[in-house]
Amino acid sequence: MNLRAFVLACTAAYVVDAISTTDGWCDVSGSVCVSFAASNNDVTVTLQSTFSGWVGLGLGTSMNDAKAYFIGWKSNGSLVISQRAATGDTFMPAVAKTQDATVTTTPSTVKTDTSANLIISFTLPMTYFSASGPTAFIFATGSTAPTDPSKVAYHDGPHSAFSYSVVTKFATATGSSKTSTTSMTPQSSNQTSSNAACDGSGSVCASFAVTSANTVLVTVQSSYAGWVGIGFGSSMSSASSFFIAWNDNQQNVVSQRAATHGEYMPVVSTAQDAVTSATPASFIAKASSTLIISFTLPISYFSSTGPTSLIYATCSTSPTDQNNIAYHDGPHGSLSYDISTGASTVAMGPPQFVINHGILMFLAWGVLPYATIFIARYLKGIGHAWFILHAIAGGIAICALTAAGVALMAVGIGFKVNGSVHVVLGSIVVYGLLPLQVLCGIASDRLFDPNREAVPWWDQVSRF
Repeated sequence: MNLRAFVLACTAAYVVDAISTTDGWCDVSGSVCVSFAASNNDVTVTLQSTFSGWVGLGLGTSMNDAKAYFIGWKSNGSLVISQRAATGDTFMPAVAKTQDATVTTTPSTVKTDTSANLIISFTLPMTYFSASGPTAFIFATGSTAPTDPSKVAYHDGPHSAFSYSVVTKFATATGSSKTSTTSMTPQSSNQTSSNAACDGSGSVCASFAVTSANTVLVTVQSSYAGWVGIGFGSSMSSASSFFIAWNDNQQNVVSQRAATHGEYMPVVSTAQDAVTSATPASFIAKASSTLIISFTLPISYFSSTGPTSLIYATCSTSPTDQNNIAYHDGPHGSLSYDISTGASTVAMGPPQFVINHGILMFLAWGVLPYATIFIARYLKGIGHAWFILHAIAGGIAICALTAAGVALMAVGIGFKVNGSVHVVLGSIVVYGLLPLQVLCGIASDRLFDPNREAVPWWDQVSRF
């Protein structure tokens, strides 16, 4: 018996006959079926679809007015249910800050069929459903399974609306308590939020869940198997503390680091407030993640009045110990997270001051030198004005832009002349070759002899 035949056996309203405490509805094509089962104060919802990608259910009459959505799919053999927040439009709803849906085993009273390629059951509090009459629903399905909660393809299967009297159906029903596949340690009743922020490449995600009045559970995941870290602050130079996590012989390690006010590797902190924790079984892991580590932090690390500024980085090389951590070779950038609302923003790449430094140095050394050469070679016919233009572009503008670029980095990471190859070569150019070039240019002007028989060395050096 396929789903099509199953639907034809339903009532004219496409309502499946009740079996014990289970009842449901199917669409006319037989592609999607929704079943409901009472379980104490919860309702177990079972979604079935002939499409193997994803299947979703929303509470409302349309995408525009639905108050919540629930999208289910299979990831690496495990069933995933993702609660989504209303957007007031037809765009893909974003992951909600609250996740009330819990994946559970499909009740034995639910009629299932082998033609259904995707079957997923989850529990919801009965308060989600109307207590006085039918609850309005929308549904949709797709053939492409999401790669992660932020990348759900648009539905390419049946989608429509229906209504069903969930609560009144089970007003006198009794059922066994729910059997959940979630093995997460029960949290305090004042748990307020759980959400994630991922970088644009999908290589790093950080999730946050307020688990008590004083604790936040942080879960970091990365497609880089070496280490992944987050810091509290807007940059390496301003961060108050860092937390670097890796796996050492099957044991998760989280090392708290003290700020160094620069881009050197932060040293081990005397305070170690991070406590490693088991990652919740309900956690939605990305298929590409090779490193997933959870730890708790005091809630005092997060701002109570608005978003908390954070930075992140990851690396492919695992540390040999706390004092030998390789420089990040993966995505790095900044993010902000508000534990009171679950809102997050992510900015990939280097901090803004590094970008500004690059722009200034490109203008100083990638544009202006060629302009000064052009002036000296082709504009001498305009008289002494060529020299004034040459001096302004080559002497004043290049020096000013270079000084500004150096000042940005000095403020951002501290003044230094050694470290990486970039810093060493930059120091040679800025503090050695640039002053030599300026001095040779001044000498070429002041010591110029129209009756000279050879080009002096300072002129030759200036040309290079």
